[in-house]
Amino acid sequence: MPRKEKPPQTELARRLREIRHSLGFKERKQFADYLGISPSSLGGYEKGLREPTISALGIYKNIGISLDWIATGKGDMFTAAETSPLPASAANGDKTALQKAVTAVEAGLGGSYVPPGKKAELIELACAVLKDSKAESLRKLISLLAALPKP
Repeated sequence: MPRKEKPPQTELARRLREIRHSLGFKERKQFADYLGISPSSLGGYEKGLREPTISALGIYKNIGISLDWIATGKGDMFTAAETSPLPASAANGDKTALQKAVTAVEAGLGGSYVPPGKKAELIELACAVLKDSKAESLRKLISLLAALPKP
């Protein structure tokens, strides 16, 4: 059973944690892997123990998060959907479908590294499969993911 998260020490940390939750990631490690940063760095950012580096902020920007929103909390969290590399389901607010898709993709990848843009494509495909509600299609997707070359 996961430990209950302590409240963030800063507003910036609260917003960074909110991003993870909005994208459907319950576990910090999964989100850190998705972003390509260490879980301890992400933990420090989300707890308010340290501020994210410029390169870490760039990663958030690359996945479609507004840097203005991160810095101030004003405006929209996500950038325009048409320019965002996030799955459309995230931009459209379908958090349940996104969470299921992320879980399916992460399970199928089994720890293999896939660049965030490609992973977003796989998550989008998983969302489409889940919306069809066809278990066979989801099994095929997971089989395809499992067949990807391991690093």
